[in-house]
Amino acid sequence: MDINENILKSLDRNKPSPVLFEESKSSYVFEFIIKYMKSICCDKVSNLYCDKCLVCKKINSNNYFDSYIFNTYLENLSKDKVSDIINNFSYSSLEKYGFKFLIIYGVENINKQVANMLLKSIEEPSKNTFYIFTTRNSNNVISTIRSRCFLYKIKSDYVRFRNELSNDKLNINYLDFFSNNFYSLSEVNEFKNSENFSNLIDLYNLFLTNKLDLKSV
Repeated sequence: MDINENILKSLDRNKPSPVLFEESKSSYVFEFIIKYMKSICCDKVSNLYCDKCLVCKKINSNNYFDSYIFNTYLENLSKDKVSDIINNFSYSSLEKYGFKFLIIYGVENINKQVANMLLKSIEEPSKNTFYIFTTRNSNNVISTIRSRCFLYKIKSDYVRFRNELSNDKLNINYLDFFSNNFYSLSEVNEFKNSENFSNLIDLYNLFLTNKLDLKSV
């Protein structure tokens, strides 16, 4: 069973909005949000979602036209962008399913102007509109936004994270470091390709060398 399945089942029953997901290290919050979206849109009979119908496939492939996704860890979310999205929400949905989504990763990074625009929108939402936010520290989220959200803690899936790192042929000596310090596999991959990673490896190898030298003394 998925480590966060009970949270997903609770969400499926009530379909709250806005929601704030506080992610843990080695968690799969993006995957969790995809599952939540499918549970909302999929016309399943008994399960959370079927994963076979057209809408499930659209969401899985990031081709659901009425979803707007921003990652503030990679880019700034401007007031103009939010204004355009809120304006779009007032029109009929592009998808026949009728559900619209605004997803913001790292909502703790938005400025007060953006927060004020969001606040008005989430207090007076358009029909079938869902606001999904993530954070790595809910205490850093602007209080007016945080207080209006249903807060859920997304648990770490350390074993799966570590296994997937291992499958990626990553040196076993680095598995614990990445599992304990990174939130997603994409962040690990980005770091692996950076100069910082090369510097870290050099320091680690120097540490091992010195440790062996001390043992031989």
